Parts: sequence; C-alpha cells; structure tokens
Amino acid sequence: MPFDSNPPVVFNCPSDIYTPIEIGISQVAVSWIEPSAVDIRGNIIYQEATHRSGDMFSVDSSSDVSYIFVDDSENAAYCNFTVLVFVGKCICFSFSLKITSYNEHIKLQNTGSYIIEQH
Repeated sequence: MPFDSNPPVVFNCPSDIYTPIEIGISQVAVSWIEPSAVDIRGNIIYQEATHRSGDMFSVDSSSDVSYIFVDDSENAAYCNFTVLVFVGKCICFSFSLKITSYNEHIKLQNTGSYIIEQH
C-alpha cells in the first residue's frame, strides 16, 4: 500500500453557534449538522467528538466542541467550534414595502419583520 500523508477532508464543520434562551431556563439542547470526513483512500478508522448534536448545554456557558477524524495512516483532521448559550431576548418589528401605482398616485404598504437580539 502506498504511503498516505494526506489527512482526511472535513465537511460541514459548523461555525460558532450562539443560542439565546429565556430567563429561567437552565439548559437547552443545541443541534447542528454533524461534520463528516472523507479520506483519499476512503479509510476513516477513528472518529471522536467532545459533544454531539442535540446535547444539552447550560445557560451562560461557552463550550468548545471538537471532532477528530483519523485515517488508517494515522493522519488526523479536526473540526472545532464553540457553542455559547446565553439569556437573550428577541424584539421583533414588522415591516416591508409594497409600492402600487394607481393613475400616477403611489400607495405604500408596510409589512414584514426585523429581529433584534438583546444581551
């Protein structure tokens, strides 16, 4: 078998995840698309993660999440991101703009939404 010096290639490694929760909630399940990896020779023999999608995370916590993928030549690839759970509040505003013309008269109608997070 030829020597393999190439680490596996990781797909779907999430960015940091920020999860606002309501006051009074102490834990929340946080989900993401779990990363995967492929190897040039197709042999991922080991995969480990510090957390899995759907795990519970505590309020006011910042948790480092790590996935490691190792091929049969012991080349390793990593996926690392942070899950931050905090007490937050969503204030929503509605708006959008619709312009209609009636014989050179213009009618404006506002509907839609904005979301603002407060920490």
